[in-house]
Amino acid sequence: TRFCQVTGVQTCALPILVIDEGTWIGAGSVVIAGVHIGRQAVIGAGSIVIHDIEPNVLAVGNPCKKIKILI
Repeated sequence: TRFCQVTGVQTCALPILVIDEGTWIGAGSVVIAGVHIGRQAVIGAGSIVIHDIEPNVLAVGNPCKKIKILI
């Protein structure tokens, strides 16, 4: 927890979610804050992404896991 130096209001630093260019995320998927999804990755519908996903992979499930490398 931090306080803004200008306003004095309490703020909370949240982890950054990064979704690289060309990534597809299927309908109904949930991506947790702080995750990095690599370039050209494909996340299957209904997946729960709780950890980083490498570039150029197909990942599905709960929790989301890499099942195939895409070329």
